[in-house]
Amino acid sequence: VIVSFGGAAMGGSWLADPNGHWDACVGKEESVVQQLHDIVIAQNFDGVDIDYEYYYDTSERQNFLEKVTQGLKLGLGSAPGLPANQNLVTHAPMEHHLRPGEGYFTVLQNNAQYVDFIMPQYYNAYLKPGTNGIFDPVTVGGDTYSALSHYTTLVDDIFSGDASSVVFGWCIADCNSGFNTPNGNDAAAVMSDLKAEHPCNGGAF
Repeated sequence: VIVSFGGAAMGGSWLADPNGHWDACVGKEESVVQQLHDIVIAQNFDGVDIDYEYYYDTSERQNFLEKVTQGLKLGLGSAPGLPANQNLVTHAPMEHHLRPGEGYFTVLQNNAQYVDFIMPQYYNAYLKPGTNGIFDPVTVGGDTYSALSHYTTLVDDIFSGDASSVVFGWCIADCNSGFNTPNGNDAAAVMSDLKAEHPCNGGAF
């Protein structure tokens, strides 16, 4: 069991102005690492998932993601790293934040050694694999990609071909139609198609 740090209530890139709660954490990375460490120990969790859906357009925000990710593994200042057997560190970004050239993609690419796996959210952005499958492409900002090509890029360019480090993210309940909630059969079909392309994929959440 890993504790999720963040989420939509902390503020997201869909806000007209970048004034979410995340900004109160930026620049306080040592304190964040210490508090997350204490929560994991107190509750006997297996690690931390960083659910950052916010703006990453400044060096300060990217530095925050990088320092917290590294700090949970190695420690940061006086804050200790997570102990062995309780030091899983994961990220659950939105799909469109994980395109090559995006700041979040670069942060993960540069810090893959400190990340056990990522869980891209394939339900609340542009791709709709629950209804359109993994082969149907979309065009965003001049880039054309499908869920499969997007997933493969994460596998190859961040984790050097290790598909077990990329978990396919679904929304299964309490999501409106815009969030592409699949039924069980559709999700199973997508995961079967994914397995055919990446037999040792990271599964689904």
